[in-house]
Amino acid sequence: LEGHISQLMSIHGIDGEEKAVVYVGWDTRPSSLALSQALTAGANCMHATEVRAVGLCTTPALHSVVRNVNLGLPDTLDYYFDTMANTFKTLFASCPPPTGADVTVVIDCANGVGRETGLALQQRLQDCLRIVLYNTGEGTLNAACGAEATQKSRQLPEGTPCAGDARLPSDSNSSGPVYYFSVDGDADRLVAFAPWPAAGSNAIKLFDGDRIIALFCYSLQRILAQTSSSFQVGAVQRSE
Repeated sequence: LEGHISQLMSIHGIDGEEKAVVYVGWDTRPSSLALSQALTAGANCMHATEVRAVGLCTTPALHSVVRNVNLGLPDTLDYYFDTMANTFKTLFASCPPPTGADVTVVIDCANGVGRETGLALQQRLQDCLRIVLYNTGEGTLNAACGAEATQKSRQLPEGTPCAGDARLPSDSNSSGPVYYFSVDGDADRLVAFAPWPAAGSNAIKLFDGDRIIALFCYSLQRILAQTSSSFQVGAVQRSE
């Protein structure tokens, strides 16, 4: 392995004596930990490289840790969670829900690593948002749940709590809206949906990435229209 890596370094002109830091994380897939160990072994062959284990985390969390390091910020998951929560609180305070209404967010974690971020944000946002997590590891990864299955089937993810479910708030003060989301196994993809009982017991109205970015662009256009800015907003959709 060391010989192959040395050959690649020579081909691409990589200086093996220049100190580098490699951050490694893994998710809940059966192969993930073994792959992270193989990556660590390969990186350790480059003697001037330091390998730091982020641990069990989502793909966006690992990306953010690396970004923070490059900006001279802390390289911990706690810093990532704190930053996300504080940013959300600032945004949430600028557009509060109707008076007396509590917002509930229900998240299908796909029986994957999204549970870790969900729990961290659940704790940090409990003063402004009620977060209900399900499919948190008791079932099979992405089996009849998760963003991809939800988008393709247009059906409720398995185990979704709907009206009357004990997992949802039932007190008289909880009259606010309930929003449903589903992430995929490594939590780098998200769709929103709403139960649609009129179309069938498990039917949903889907709000996928294309619609989310369209809404974002529309909202940004409305904000810019209230300023003297000459910016124009457009969107490019990539077909697959």
